[in-house]
Amino acid sequence: MNLIKPGRYFFVPALLLIAVLVFAGCGGPSRKCLLKESNISTEYFNGMVHLEENKPGLATGIFNGILACDNHYSPAYSGLAVAYAQVAAAGFNLNNKSINASLRALYYAKKYASGNEDDFRRSIAAIRAYTTYKSPGWFRKVENEFRHAMKTRVEQSKLVYYESSDAASYFIGNAYFDSGRIENAMAEYKSLIEVDKDGRWGRLAQIAYNRSALILSNIERAEGEPKVVVLAFRSRLTRAEVAAILIGELRVDRLLQSHEVQLGVRGTPVPVDILKSPYRAEIMKILKLGIKGLTSTYSRPSSSYLFRPLKVVTRKDYAIIIDDIQRRLAAGPSAFSLMERKKRTFADVPPKAPWYEAVMNITSLNILVPLDGREFRPYDNLDGPDAFSAVMGLKDGLEPQ
Repeated sequence: MNLIKPGRYFFVPALLLIAVLVFAGCGGPSRKCLLKESNISTEYFNGMVHLEENKPGLATGIFNGILACDNHYSPAYSGLAVAYAQVAAAGFNLNNKSINASLRALYYAKKYASGNEDDFRRSIAAIRAYTTYKSPGWFRKVENEFRHAMKTRVEQSKLVYYESSDAASYFIGNAYFDSGRIENAMAEYKSLIEVDKDGRWGRLAQIAYNRSALILSNIERAEGEPKVVVLAFRSRLTRAEVAAILIGELRVDRLLQSHEVQLGVRGTPVPVDILKSPYRAEIMKILKLGIKGLTSTYSRPSSSYLFRPLKVVTRKDYAIIIDDIQRRLAAGPSAFSLMERKKRTFADVPPKAPWYEAVMNITSLNILVPLDGREFRPYDNLDGPDAFSAVMGLKDGLEPQ
């Protein structure tokens, strides 16, 4: 599984992705230098911020621009290592080209490191990269890099962006989390909050700590099988996994039947692309319900129905799904009509968007509301904590059966 950090999700426009992958397959940048030497550190900082926002396409463009001016600049290679890892984790690169490019960037970051600060940045990049694409033995490698980073003496004034060794503690916390050691992760986050609450890593640790607490709460309330509950940890979910959560945890098929709600399409052919899915049974149950956003479509090229089980679900996609379920459940006996609604507005949810009403409906019921309450982040990947929290919100809106 990948990093779970609110506000740090990954959406890459197709053209930027192509640019990333093209560079991943070549020997190095061939661009003309457009930067002044004094601007390189500023550009590096901007690239790192794009990584924090999970925008590897933009970050890659910046780092490549720096290398066009100085192809021995170690920090840029460290940044590229993380950017390529984020692309690989997004599931777009089935040939592992981005993983190989990430490892190659780590190699050059080490080769051209000119001081302890460069070495520290490379270790942090390795921790982030290994945690993101999780190759065999990844956690052992992360632990080794963490120990190396903590032993490296650095001058904070020279650590552009990372600022201090606290960064190592934050990212090892993420690694603990992704390896299932959630208590260890929360301990790391808590220690950072206590020593640097208002600093970069203290603020991010607070967000991660709150999200971890939300996951623990969801797990305590979860009633599904282990294979479904484990999805609460995921930083992104596929259509197949969402189907598994709705059937295994919400038991939406039983709910709709018990509320005497008219079910959707019946007799839908089995999509050919779910035959090998571990969630085939759950997907078939979902298809019989005709839930908006989780139906199959006919593909003329393949002359068959497709469900696209591996497609990653965005927050707006999930809003449409949950909205349809909520409205259908509310048509039967439920407590939804008694729940206090709170109208919310989000700058990134335009009224003319086709999914506007869905977002407004469910968020007014305090379902799928961002932890910071600001931006809805419609194009961000749906993660396990939000998926389960929405399910718990639907359960809260139902009268006891």
